[in-house]
Formats: sequence, C-alpha cells, structure tokens
Amino acid sequence: MPTFIDAFGEFRSLRDWSRDPRCSVSLMTLEKRVKSGWPPEEAIISGSDSPADRLRQKIAAFGESKSLNEWELDERSHASAMVIRTRLKNGWAAEIAISTPEPEEAKSPRKVRTYHGKTIPEWLSDPRCTVSRFTLERNLRSHMPIEEALTFRKRRRSGGKPTRNPIEKQLGTEVDMAVDRQKGPSLVAAGRRP
Repeated sequence: MPTFIDAFGEFRSLRDWSRDPRCSVSLMTLEKRVKSGWPPEEAIISGSDSPADRLRQKIAAFGESKSLNEWELDERSHASAMVIRTRLKNGWAAEIAISTPEPEEAKSPRKVRTYHGKTIPEWLSDPRCTVSRFTLERNLRSHMPIEEALTFRKRRRSGGKPTRNPIEKQLGTEVDMAVDRQKGPSLVAAGRRP
C-alpha cells in the first residue's frame, strides 16, 4: 500500500512526490527519510549525495533552478550531466560549467581493441571461428595463436577430484578393470597382471 504525506499544502503519495519537480531525491531516499521521521518538506527538497540522487540535485544558473539531468537537455548546455557535476565539484561557476563544451577527448569513442587486425565481432563472423565470444576473448587474451584461438575450447572438468574406489585404498595403488573373455571382468592392480 502506498505511503501518503502532506507537504506544501498537498496530500500525495511518495511516488508522486518523487516525480514532482520540487523533489531533489529518488523515491528510495524519500521513503527512508519519511520512515526516519524527517519533516515532509525537508525530506522532499533537501539534497543528497547518494548515487541515485546526484543527478537530481537542483542547480541554479541563468536565473533558473534545474536538476543536472534537466540542464543536460537544455539548449544552452554543451556538456553531459556527469561533466557538469564534475566541474561543479571542482569549483566552476554553474553557468560556465553548463555552457562550456566538453573537451574532444571526453567525447571520442573508446579505443576498440583489435587482435591480428580484426575486432572480436569481426573474428566471430569469420567462418573458421567455432567458439563463443567469451571463449574467443579468453583465448586471445592468453596470447594463443589465432588459428588455435578460433577453435580451442577448454573442456570442463567433471566435478572435482576423482575418487578412489575401496580396493585402490586397500592396495594403495591404482586399479584397472581387466576383462578376461573366459572369466569376465576382474580388478587388477595397475602394472600387475596375473
């Protein structure tokens, strides 16, 4: 059953309050605050530095107050919400943090790793490749030759250490199953035949 609180002269559910533009915290933080006995208005508008709430904090700039997510979508913004947040933590003025374009290296895509001139998706589409993406990546990271990396599968072990049967324990040696066509199967200590 939803929890309702009375704040700013309105009676609404916590979910509705968490979606209100005046709310600067996530629903989870709001619920924790109300259960801890915070006054409703303070629980709604007080900022929080938890990861879920960082991008919801209100920033005053250009005569307006918006969350970092809203500033990121604003036409005057030339940086992502995370870049704006980092700049503000480093002491930048709000208007400058929002309107300054991101450096090119921050926008550039991550360098794609290649193996023998091809990326992992290119090797996976190669007709010689018979292994999964995970197996191929593991093989290539272990510096396996490419021909072997495309086909080598590490075989799974069967449930841990092999157990010794009772006869092996008595003899203290490995036992083989020998089959004599006339007498049928019999156990013989390894290396000793009757």
